[in-house]
Amino acid sequence: MGIHVIKMPDIGEGIAEVELVEWHVQPGDTVAEDQVLADVMTDKATVEIPAPVRGKVLALGGKVGDVMAVGTELIRLEVEGTGKRHEFGLYDTFYEYHLTYRYANGVEMHVDS
Repeated sequence: MGIHVIKMPDIGEGIAEVELVEWHVQPGDTVAEDQVLADVMTDKATVEIPAPVRGKVLALGGKVGDVMAVGTELIRLEVEGTGKRHEFGLYDTFYEYHLTYRYANGVEMHVDS
């Protein structure tokens, strides 16, 4: 078993920090690849952060209401194999990801890697 650290991704548009608005998982939960882990909010939209791998949640990187900088630890998973730190788009192994932006006017935009 290994540890897989997922950092707060850069969700674009020069966003340096986001507010954590909801956790969809808790320590001890088993998560599937692409399962939504958390919702974060920028000044423009709410974004779902998916799991790039499957594993067991060991620790959450913040609590609802926290403002988190891009690049800070979002969540820590126990995974099969050796594990690794995962920074969306910045790691030598590219993981496919799917982000959903939900705007205040009800419009949703889906972004796939």
